[in-house]
Amino acid sequence: GERKLSARRIAGLRKAAAEAMAANWSADGNAFVFAGKAPSTIGTEKEYENFELWIEWRSEGEAGLAVRSMSQIRLGGTEGTGLKTQGQTDTPAAAADNAPGTWNTLYAKVVDDRITLIENGVTLAENVVLTNPCAPGEPVCVRGRIELSGLAAPACFRNLYIGELPSTPVFELSPEEAAQGYEVLFDGRSLHKWTGNTVNYVPLDGTIDVTASYGGSGNLYTVKEYGDFDLRFEFRFLRRGVNNGIGIRTPMGVDAAYHGMEIQILDCEHPIYKDITPLQHHGSVYGIIPAKADHHKAFKPAGEWNYEEIVADGDNIKVTVNGVVIMEGNIREATKNGTADHKEHPGLFNKKGHIGFLGHGSPVKFRNIRIKELK
Repeated sequence: GERKLSARRIAGLRKAAAEAMAANWSADGNAFVFAGKAPSTIGTEKEYENFELWIEWRSEGEAGLAVRSMSQIRLGGTEGTGLKTQGQTDTPAAAADNAPGTWNTLYAKVVDDRITLIENGVTLAENVVLTNPCAPGEPVCVRGRIELSGLAAPACFRNLYIGELPSTPVFELSPEEAAQGYEVLFDGRSLHKWTGNTVNYVPLDGTIDVTASYGGSGNLYTVKEYGDFDLRFEFRFLRRGVNNGIGIRTPMGVDAAYHGMEIQILDCEHPIYKDITPLQHHGSVYGIIPAKADHHKAFKPAGEWNYEEIVADGDNIKVTVNGVVIMEGNIREATKNGTADHKEHPGLFNKKGHIGFLGHGSPVKFRNIRIKELK
């Protein structure tokens, strides 16, 4: 069973913590002063989720700043201010720091799983993905304390301001889908189940906001590979003429339309697409099986959310939009006399692969993404 700490033990630990804080930290006017005797951390009582933070700091050596109770930011020292995790920008961090012992102004913005860091006007990190220092590969803490850390050198902090930003809407499975064994691929906050282009695919207000350019580096992929599955999600075109796609059973970094399969996502009623074939329409298995002739009737106007379901069961592929089946077919049947677009599709019969969002530079949003493996 769990070992419960006795009231006396808790009181003893609190007293020791208070003594350590008193020995190391003091208030001098509007500043917190760290004496530099032994490493020590102080934090806010309150926990914060999404926020902007401004602080001034100075140190003879290295100090630290934690966001959401996660030690993420190194202040000063030989390496200079920057993120402790990977994803640093090309800016040499030390270039932002003023001379040791002089004041620096730091701005941090933390939203969802991203951080932006600017010091003395130099951008050190822009929308960099935060990683969980305690459990790599797991989502980062959703909320936590702001903490100031003193290490071996005396340090001083002043003018700490925080502005809270709206909490992120979070997607949870319905009881029915949970019972059926669906897995959430994107909960609105964290892309920890995704890899690839995390620069142009960004959590925003509970959605994945896409500004991606097309190509191997432009795509976002599931970390895991899937073979037979039922994928459900919602999408919204932010303007007319949008073009995107869902790669299924695809390797990373290739053209999924040929080395896997691509299920088109396209505002195909727009005049710019008047010359495309049904093999390129929304819901088509690109180049292999066309969408149904009246598929466009299933869609809602640009700006409204559409619900889509893609079922890949062996050679059978089915796409449903807003409850209407817009494409259903068998890829083996469809290609027994050759491919419809007369091109090579070497990955058409891959047993499994990644699911990918294939950006074409068009503004589109996705949300409420979940998947159920069928076998």
